[in-house]
Amino acid sequence: MASGISPSGVGAYGICCPWIARAATARMMKAVNATGTENRLLGVIPAMISTPSFGPGGPGPRRRFESPLGISVFHARRVSIYLLKRSESIVKSYEITTFPITYFPAGEPMRNKLKEKLRNGEVTYGVSVGTPSNDIVELVSNLAFDWIWFDGEHGPLNTEILHPMIQATRGRDVTPLVRVPWNDMVHIKKALDIGAEGLIIPWVNNREQAEYAVRAAKYPPMGIRGMGARFLNTAGLDLAEYLRTANEETFIMVQIETVEAVENLEDILTTPGVDAFLVGPNDLAASHGYVGQPTHPEMEKVIKGIMDRGKELGVPGGFAFISMEANRKRIAEGFQWITLGSDMGFLAQAARASLAEVGR
Repeated sequence: MASGISPSGVGAYGICCPWIARAATARMMKAVNATGTENRLLGVIPAMISTPSFGPGGPGPRRRFESPLGISVFHARRVSIYLLKRSESIVKSYEITTFPITYFPAGEPMRNKLKEKLRNGEVTYGVSVGTPSNDIVELVSNLAFDWIWFDGEHGPLNTEILHPMIQATRGRDVTPLVRVPWNDMVHIKKALDIGAEGLIIPWVNNREQAEYAVRAAKYPPMGIRGMGARFLNTAGLDLAEYLRTANEETFIMVQIETVEAVENLEDILTTPGVDAFLVGPNDLAASHGYVGQPTHPEMEKVIKGIMDRGKELGVPGGFAFISMEANRKRIAEGFQWITLGSDMGFLAQAARASLAEVGR
Protein backbone atom coordinates (compact mmCIF):
# COMPACT_ATOMS: atom_id res chain seq x y z
CA MET A 1 0.00 0.00 0.00
CA ALA A 2 1.54 3.31 -1.05
CA SER A 3 2.21 5.91 1.57
CA GLY A 4 1.60 9.61 1.57
CA ILE A 5 0.93 12.71 3.62
CA SER A 6 -1.52 15.55 3.49
CA PRO A 7 -0.76 17.96 0.63
CA SER A 8 -2.12 20.81 2.74
CA GLY A 9 0.95 20.98 4.98
CA VAL A 10 2.75 19.11 7.68
CA GLY A 11 0.49 19.37 10.65
CA ALA A 12 0.39 22.08 13.27
CA TYR A 13 3.27 24.12 11.96
CA GLY A 14 1.52 24.64 8.65
CA ILE A 15 -0.66 27.14 10.52
CA CYS A 16 2.09 29.62 11.22
CA CYS A 17 3.92 29.45 7.91
CA PRO A 18 2.06 27.63 5.11
CA TRP A 19 4.65 28.17 2.39
CA ILE A 20 7.40 26.72 4.57
CA ALA A 21 5.15 23.80 5.40
CA ARG A 22 4.48 23.10 1.74
CA ALA A 23 8.15 23.32 0.85
CA ALA A 24 9.11 21.12 3.76
CA THR A 25 6.52 18.56 2.73
CA ALA A 26 7.85 18.37 -0.82
CA ARG A 27 11.45 18.03 0.31
CA MET A 28 10.55 15.49 2.96
CA MET A 29 8.80 13.33 0.37
CA LYS A 30 11.83 13.62 -1.90
CA ALA A 31 14.09 12.47 0.92
CA VAL A 32 11.80 9.60 1.82
CA ASN A 33 11.55 8.43 -1.78
CA ALA A 34 15.34 8.58 -2.13
CA THR A 35 15.74 6.12 0.73
CA GLY A 36 13.41 3.64 -0.94
CA THR A 37 10.90 3.64 1.88
CA GLU A 38 7.94 3.46 -0.45
CA ASN A 39 5.55 1.74 1.91
CA ARG A 40 6.52 3.30 5.24
CA LEU A 41 6.86 6.99 5.97
CA LEU A 42 9.05 7.80 8.96
CA GLY A 43 7.12 9.38 11.78
CA VAL A 44 9.07 12.64 11.69
CA ILE A 45 6.11 14.89 11.16
CA PRO A 46 3.73 13.44 13.77
CA ALA A 47 6.60 13.15 16.25
CA MET A 48 7.59 16.76 15.80
CA ILE A 49 4.13 18.15 16.13
CA SER A 50 3.63 16.26 19.38
CA THR A 51 6.72 17.55 21.16
CA PRO A 52 7.67 20.99 22.56
CA SER A 53 11.17 20.79 21.06
CA PHE A 54 13.39 18.43 19.12
CA GLY A 55 14.45 16.46 22.18
CA PRO A 56 16.10 16.74 25.58
CA GLY A 57 19.27 18.21 24.09
CA GLY A 58 17.94 20.08 21.12
CA PRO A 59 18.22 19.00 17.47
CA GLY A 60 20.89 16.47 16.68
CA PRO A 61 21.52 12.93 15.45
CA ARG A 62 19.53 10.08 16.98
CA ARG A 63 17.37 12.25 19.23
CA ARG A 64 14.06 10.71 20.18
CA PHE A 65 10.93 12.85 20.42
CA GLU A 66 9.83 11.95 23.92
CA SER A 67 7.43 14.61 25.19
CA PRO A 68 3.67 14.01 24.75
CA LEU A 69 2.90 17.72 24.94
CA GLY A 70 1.72 19.83 22.03
CA ILE A 71 4.02 22.39 20.47
CA SER A 72 3.67 26.15 20.68
CA VAL A 73 3.57 28.44 17.68
CA PHE A 74 7.18 29.40 18.42
CA HIS A 75 8.33 25.80 18.32
CA ALA A 76 6.10 25.16 15.32
CA ARG A 77 8.00 27.79 13.36
CA ARG A 78 11.33 26.29 14.46
CA VAL A 79 10.22 22.90 13.20
CA SER A 80 9.15 24.40 9.86
CA ILE A 81 12.46 26.16 9.25
CA TYR A 82 14.51 23.20 10.41
CA LEU A 83 12.61 20.82 8.14
CA LEU A 84 13.15 23.11 5.19
CA LYS A 85 16.91 23.19 5.78
CA ARG A 86 17.47 19.58 6.77
CA SER A 87 14.70 17.56 5.14
CA GLU A 88 17.04 15.70 2.75
CA SER A 89 19.07 14.21 5.60
CA ILE A 90 16.55 14.08 8.42
CA VAL A 91 15.39 10.56 7.60
CA LYS A 92 18.91 9.23 8.20
CA SER A 93 19.74 11.59 11.09
CA TYR A 94 17.00 10.65 13.54
CA GLU A 95 16.10 7.41 15.26
CA ILE A 96 12.31 7.47 15.04
CA THR A 97 9.80 4.66 15.12
CA THR A 98 8.19 4.01 11.74
CA PHE A 99 4.54 3.36 11.06
CA PRO A 100 2.39 2.76 7.97
CA ILE A 101 0.47 5.80 6.81
CA THR A 102 -1.70 6.77 3.86
CA TYR A 103 -3.73 9.90 3.41
CA PHE A 104 -6.99 8.03 2.90
CA PRO A 105 -6.31 4.34 3.57
CA ALA A 106 -8.76 1.78 2.32
CA GLY A 107 -11.00 0.16 4.90
CA GLU A 108 -14.49 -0.93 5.71
CA PRO A 109 -17.32 1.44 4.78
CA MET A 110 -18.87 3.50 7.55
CA ARG A 111 -21.70 1.65 9.27
CA ASN A 112 -23.62 3.24 12.13
CA LYS A 113 -24.63 0.43 14.48
CA LEU A 114 -26.83 2.72 16.56
CA LYS A 115 -28.96 3.70 13.57
CA GLU A 116 -29.22 0.05 12.59
CA LYS A 117 -30.44 -0.97 16.05
CA LEU A 118 -32.99 1.83 16.19
CA ARG A 119 -34.32 0.90 12.75
CA ASN A 120 -34.74 -2.65 14.01
CA GLY A 121 -36.83 -1.43 16.93
CA GLU A 122 -34.24 -2.27 19.59
CA VAL A 123 -33.92 -0.37 22.86
CA THR A 124 -30.39 1.00 23.13
CA TYR A 125 -28.51 2.05 26.25
CA GLY A 126 -25.72 4.54 26.72
CA VAL A 127 -23.79 6.77 29.06
CA SER A 128 -23.06 10.49 29.12
CA VAL A 129 -19.40 11.45 29.51
CA GLY A 130 -18.51 15.02 30.42
CA THR A 131 -15.15 14.59 32.14
CA PRO A 132 -12.00 15.19 30.06
CA SER A 133 -10.51 11.70 30.49
CA ASN A 134 -9.48 9.15 27.89
CA ASP A 135 -9.27 6.54 30.65
CA ILE A 136 -12.96 6.94 31.44
CA VAL A 137 -13.82 6.57 27.75
CA GLU A 138 -11.74 3.41 27.41
CA LEU A 139 -13.34 1.97 30.54
CA VAL A 140 -16.96 2.54 29.50
CA SER A 141 -16.21 1.59 25.87
CA ASN A 142 -15.30 -1.90 27.03
CA LEU A 143 -18.63 -2.34 28.80
CA ALA A 144 -21.92 -3.26 27.11
CA PHE A 145 -23.12 0.27 26.27
CA ASP A 146 -24.44 0.83 22.77
CA TRP A 147 -23.27 4.42 22.62
CA ILE A 148 -21.43 7.15 24.50
CA TRP A 149 -22.57 10.73 24.21
CA PHE A 150 -19.92 13.31 24.91
CA ASP A 151 -21.50 16.40 26.38
CA GLY A 152 -20.07 19.45 24.65
CA GLU A 153 -22.98 21.66 25.67
CA HIS A 154 -22.48 21.62 29.44
CA GLY A 155 -18.95 21.36 30.79
CA PRO A 156 -15.36 21.65 29.57
CA LEU A 157 -15.33 19.40 26.48
CA ASN A 158 -14.11 21.38 23.48
CA THR A 159 -12.85 20.07 20.13
CA GLU A 160 -9.25 19.68 21.26
CA ILE A 161 -10.28 17.65 24.30
CA LEU A 162 -12.89 15.60 22.44
CA HIS A 163 -10.58 14.46 19.64
CA PRO A 164 -8.53 11.90 21.66
CA MET A 165 -11.62 10.92 23.65
CA ILE A 166 -13.44 9.93 20.47
CA GLN A 167 -10.32 8.13 19.24
CA ALA A 168 -10.40 6.08 22.45
CA THR A 169 -13.65 4.46 21.24
CA ARG A 170 -12.02 3.05 18.07
CA GLY A 171 -12.07 -0.70 17.88
CA ARG A 172 -14.81 -0.93 20.49
CA ASP A 173 -18.41 -1.89 19.85
CA VAL A 174 -19.78 1.50 20.85
CA THR A 175 -21.04 4.47 18.83
CA PRO A 176 -19.49 7.86 19.72
CA LEU A 177 -21.97 10.75 19.75
CA VAL A 178 -21.33 14.41 20.52
CA ARG A 179 -23.82 16.87 21.91
CA VAL A 180 -22.59 20.08 20.33
CA PRO A 181 -22.69 23.36 22.28
CA TRP A 182 -25.20 24.90 19.90
CA ASN A 183 -26.95 24.38 16.59
CA ASP A 184 -24.07 25.91 14.67
CA MET A 185 -22.39 24.67 11.49
CA VAL A 186 -18.88 25.18 12.89
CA HIS A 187 -19.56 23.07 15.99
CA ILE A 188 -21.33 20.43 13.89
CA LYS A 189 -18.58 20.26 11.27
CA LYS A 190 -15.78 19.98 13.81
CA ALA A 191 -17.50 17.24 15.81
CA LEU A 192 -17.95 15.12 12.70
CA ASP A 193 -14.47 15.84 11.37
CA ILE A 194 -12.84 14.49 14.54
CA GLY A 195 -14.78 11.25 14.32
CA ALA A 196 -18.23 11.58 15.90
CA GLU A 197 -20.65 9.14 14.27
CA GLY A 198 -23.66 11.08 15.43
CA LEU A 199 -24.74 14.43 16.82
CA ILE A 200 -27.16 15.61 19.45
CA ILE A 201 -28.38 19.09 18.56
CA PRO A 202 -29.69 21.16 21.48
CA TRP A 203 -32.53 23.66 21.47
CA VAL A 204 -34.21 22.75 18.18
CA ASN A 205 -37.55 24.56 18.27
CA ASN A 206 -38.87 24.55 14.70
CA ARG A 207 -38.44 23.01 11.26
CA GLU A 208 -36.08 25.73 10.06
CA GLN A 209 -33.65 24.98 12.87
CA ALA A 210 -33.92 21.24 12.22
CA GLU A 211 -33.20 21.76 8.52
CA TYR A 212 -30.19 23.90 9.38
CA ALA A 213 -28.73 21.15 11.59
CA VAL A 214 -29.18 18.53 8.88
CA ARG A 215 -27.60 20.72 6.18
CA ALA A 216 -24.60 21.42 8.39
CA ALA A 217 -24.06 17.69 8.99
CA LYS A 218 -24.48 16.44 5.42
CA TYR A 219 -22.21 16.67 2.39
CA PRO A 220 -23.53 18.17 -0.88
CA PRO A 221 -26.01 17.85 -2.43
CA MET A 222 -27.91 17.21 0.82
CA GLY A 223 -26.01 19.81 2.80
CA ILE A 224 -23.03 22.13 3.12
CA ARG A 225 -20.54 20.14 5.19
CA GLY A 226 -16.96 20.86 4.13
CA MET A 227 -14.51 18.20 2.95
CA GLY A 228 -12.18 17.98 5.91
CA ALA A 229 -12.74 14.74 7.84
CA ARG A 230 -9.24 14.42 9.30
CA PHE A 231 -10.08 11.33 11.36
CA LEU A 232 -10.16 9.18 8.20
CA ASN A 233 -6.38 8.78 8.40
CA THR A 234 -6.45 7.05 11.77
CA ALA A 235 -9.83 5.33 11.45
CA GLY A 236 -8.90 3.30 8.39
CA LEU A 237 -11.70 4.63 6.20
CA ASP A 238 -11.54 5.22 2.48
CA LEU A 239 -12.42 8.78 1.42
CA ALA A 240 -14.62 7.86 -1.53
CA GLU A 241 -16.46 5.21 0.48
CA TYR A 242 -16.89 7.56 3.43
CA LEU A 243 -18.33 10.30 1.22
CA ARG A 244 -20.71 7.78 -0.32
CA THR A 245 -22.03 6.54 3.02
CA ALA A 246 -21.59 9.44 5.47
CA ASN A 247 -24.83 11.22 4.61
CA GLU A 248 -26.82 8.07 5.23
CA GLU A 249 -24.91 6.76 8.24
CA THR A 250 -24.38 9.95 10.27
CA PHE A 251 -26.89 9.99 13.13
CA ILE A 252 -28.78 13.24 13.80
CA MET A 253 -30.77 13.59 17.03
CA VAL A 254 -32.60 16.82 17.89
CA GLN A 255 -33.42 17.87 21.42
CA ILE A 256 -37.02 18.68 22.34
CA GLU A 257 -36.76 20.87 25.41
CA THR A 258 -39.12 23.85 25.08
CA VAL A 259 -42.82 24.61 24.76
CA GLU A 260 -42.15 25.88 21.23
CA ALA A 261 -40.51 22.59 20.24
CA VAL A 262 -43.50 20.61 21.52
CA GLU A 263 -45.87 22.85 19.55
CA ASN A 264 -43.79 22.32 16.39
CA LEU A 265 -43.05 18.66 17.06
CA GLU A 266 -44.45 17.24 13.83
CA ASP A 267 -42.64 19.80 11.67
CA ILE A 268 -39.36 19.00 13.44
CA LEU A 269 -39.65 15.22 13.36
CA THR A 270 -40.68 15.06 9.70
CA THR A 271 -37.62 17.04 8.62
CA PRO A 272 -35.64 14.82 6.20
CA GLY A 273 -32.40 13.75 7.86
CA VAL A 274 -33.64 13.86 11.45
CA ASP A 275 -33.13 10.33 12.80
CA ALA A 276 -34.35 10.64 16.38
CA PHE A 277 -35.32 13.08 19.10
CA LEU A 278 -34.11 13.50 22.67
CA VAL A 279 -36.34 14.78 25.44
CA GLY A 280 -34.42 17.08 27.75
CA PRO A 281 -36.61 16.69 30.86
CA ASN A 282 -35.11 19.44 32.99
CA ASP A 283 -35.18 22.22 30.39
CA LEU A 284 -38.54 21.00 29.12
CA ALA A 285 -39.98 21.23 32.64
CA ALA A 286 -38.49 24.68 33.16
CA SER A 287 -39.97 25.86 29.86
CA HIS A 288 -43.40 24.70 31.02
CA GLY A 289 -43.06 26.52 34.34
CA TYR A 290 -42.02 23.53 36.46
CA VAL A 291 -38.43 24.53 37.25
CA GLY A 292 -36.60 21.69 38.96
CA GLN A 293 -39.65 19.41 38.67
CA PRO A 294 -39.02 17.14 35.67
CA THR A 295 -41.21 14.39 37.18
CA HIS A 296 -44.21 16.64 37.81
CA PRO A 297 -47.46 14.88 36.77
CA GLU A 298 -48.10 17.49 34.10
CA MET A 299 -44.65 16.90 32.64
CA GLU A 300 -45.27 13.16 32.59
CA LYS A 301 -48.27 13.86 30.36
CA VAL A 302 -46.20 16.11 28.09
CA ILE A 303 -43.41 13.54 27.73
CA LYS A 304 -45.82 10.71 26.98
CA GLY A 305 -47.54 12.89 24.38
CA ILE A 306 -44.20 13.58 22.69
CA MET A 307 -43.37 9.88 22.50
CA ASP A 308 -46.83 8.96 21.25
CA ARG A 309 -46.46 11.44 18.39
CA GLY A 310 -42.95 10.20 17.67
CA LYS A 311 -44.21 6.63 17.35
CA GLU A 312 -46.98 7.75 14.99
CA LEU A 313 -44.36 9.44 12.80
CA GLY A 314 -41.91 6.53 13.05
CA VAL A 315 -39.16 8.56 14.74
CA PRO A 316 -37.30 6.94 17.68
CA GLY A 317 -37.25 8.83 20.96
CA GLY A 318 -34.51 9.25 23.53
CA PHE A 319 -34.51 10.25 27.16
CA ALA A 320 -31.83 11.85 29.32
CA PHE A 321 -31.27 10.26 32.70
CA ILE A 322 -33.33 11.20 35.77
CA SER A 323 -33.68 7.88 37.59
CA MET A 324 -33.94 4.18 36.83
CA GLU A 325 -37.63 4.35 37.70
CA ALA A 326 -38.13 7.05 35.08
CA ASN A 327 -36.14 4.99 32.58
CA ARG A 328 -38.39 1.97 33.09
CA LYS A 329 -41.41 4.16 32.47
CA ARG A 330 -39.89 5.64 29.33
CA ILE A 331 -39.07 2.20 27.92
CA ALA A 332 -42.66 1.10 28.52
CA GLU A 333 -43.81 4.21 26.61
CA GLY A 334 -41.68 3.26 23.61
CA PHE A 335 -38.45 5.22 24.04
CA GLN A 336 -35.52 3.41 22.38
CA TRP A 337 -32.53 5.59 23.34
CA ILE A 338 -32.03 5.41 27.10
CA THR A 339 -29.27 7.09 29.10
CA LEU A 340 -28.38 4.91 32.09
CA GLY A 341 -26.29 7.59 33.76
CA SER A 342 -23.18 9.74 33.50
CA ASP A 343 -19.53 9.26 34.37
CA MET A 344 -19.76 11.54 37.41
CA GLY A 345 -23.11 10.06 38.41
CA PHE A 346 -21.73 6.52 38.40
CA LEU A 347 -18.71 7.65 40.43
CA ALA A 348 -20.88 9.38 43.02
CA GLN A 349 -23.23 6.39 43.19
CA ALA A 350 -20.37 3.96 43.81
CA ALA A 351 -18.78 6.26 46.37
CA ARG A 352 -22.04 6.63 48.30
CA ALA A 353 -22.55 2.87 48.28
CA SER A 354 -19.06 2.26 49.65
CA LEU A 355 -19.50 4.90 52.34
CA ALA A 356 -22.82 3.36 53.33
CA GLU A 357 -21.07 0.02 53.83
CA VAL A 358 -18.90 1.59 56.55
CA GLY A 359 -21.67 3.63 58.09
CA ARG A 360 -20.82 7.00 56.57
